[in-house]
Parts: sequence; structure tokens; C-alpha cells
Amino acid sequence: MADGTDTAATAEQAGIPQLDFGAFPNQIFWLTVFLVILFLIVSRVVLPRIGGIVDQREKRVRNDLEEAGRLDEQAAKLNQETANRLGKAKLEADAILAEARAKAREMQDKAVAEASEAIAARTTVAESRIAEIQDSARESVREIAAAAATEIVNKIVPGHDVDGRVRDAVDLRLNGAEQ
Repeated sequence: MADGTDTAATAEQAGIPQLDFGAFPNQIFWLTVFLVILFLIVSRVVLPRIGGIVDQREKRVRNDLEEAGRLDEQAAKLNQETANRLGKAKLEADAILAEARAKAREMQDKAVAEASEAIAARTTVAESRIAEIQDSARESVREIAAAAATEIVNKIVPGHDVDGRVRDAVDLRLNGAEQ
């Protein structure tokens, strides 16, 4: 029993068993065993899994960057196509506009020509009517002048047949006044 009481007395004297210098070699052994086991678990199980996850993420990031580059190239191509189509559409619109302007100018020229022809025709008709009115007025003036002169001469010199001579004098005077 002395051995049992000796151990109990020693434990009481030492206090905390972790700080007992006699137990240090045993604790160091188990710490080393635990650390080796922990190292083996971490190096064989945990690190390969973490490495696999990191590799997967790197691949995913690389693939995403490649996809982004490809999509960027497609966007650039689409922008270029859109710019080309817009340029072509603008050229077509300019051509259509030029054609429409040419047609409008042609229609305007045609309308002006038709209006000029109509005005010329009306002017010709008006000039011919004016000429007729002038001829009619000249004839009326001739008749009135001849009748007035005949009457004046018959009042001044009654009984003479001066009608033919007065008409000749009026014609001569009117023809001379016209020239």
C-alpha cells in the first residue's frame, strides 16, 4: 500500500499533472503521435480535397474568362455588323432621298412647263381678243369720226355730197396717226 499512498502523495504534491515534470516524456510522446496522425490526415485527406476545390475554381475562373473573352469578341462583331448595316441603311436612305428629290424636281419642272404652256395659250387667246377689240374699236372710231365729220361738213356746207371724201380724209388721218 505504500506504493499506492506514495503515488497519491506524489500527485498531491505535484498539483496539476500536466505540469509534473515526470509526466513530460509521456505527454511529449502522445503529442508527437497526435501531431503525426493529424499531419497524415491533413496531408492525405484534407489537402487533396482543398487542392481539388482550388483547381476546380481555377478551371471555372479560366473558363469564365475565356467565355467572357469569346462573348466580348461576339459583341464586338455584332457592333461592327450593326455599324455596317447602319451605314448601308444610311446610304440606301440617301439614295432614296436623292431619287425622291429628283422625281419631285422632275414633277415640279413638268408642272412649271405645263403652267407656262397654259399661260402662253391664254396669252395668245388674250392677245387675239385684244387685237379683235382694237380692230373693232378702230372701226368704230372710223365710223364715228366719219359720221361726225360728214355731219359737220353738211352743216357748214349744205347740199354737197362729201360723204366719200370725208371718209377718205378720216381714213388718211387715222392711218397716219397709227404710224
